[in-house]
Amino acid sequence: MLLWSLLVVLAPASAQADGLTLLAPPSVFEGDRIVLTCQEEKNWKIETVTYYKDGKKLLSLEKFSDFSVQSAILSDSGSYYCTATGRRLLWTSKKTSQIVNIKVQGANGCRRDLVIARALGGLFGILALTGGVVLFYHWSHKISGESSATNIP
Repeated sequence: MLLWSLLVVLAPASAQADGLTLLAPPSVFEGDRIVLTCQEEKNWKIETVTYYKDGKKLLSLEKFSDFSVQSAILSDSGSYYCTATGRRLLWTSKKTSQIVNIKVQGANGCRRDLVIARALGGLFGILALTGGVVLFYHWSHKISGESSATNIP
């Protein structure tokens, strides 16, 4: 059950409508790169693609391409979707994806990767300290000649 929960949390966000899917990252923090991909259904070749944020056109491309934000800031939060004009056999049509809502979280947000790294760092620090104390205890008793086996009353 835990594995399934992790897969659901880490899966990319996507919204499909009319055979067109907009793929987006599941969570975004300030400084992260955002990559949006407008993906077509089988047997439909995209000729032009346009990306939108909050209903305003961001970018129109004659060739299929991703849209990316190199370093996300809070104002990159919004509702994104894409439209594409494509061809299937002899017919040309225009399709629109569903909206994907992206919320850029501030630097004080809780990033799982950083939380895990800090927890593991703390654990390894405690283990190293404990190992150092044990080695020092063993070394100090070895130098003084003390041994629990030889000090029998």
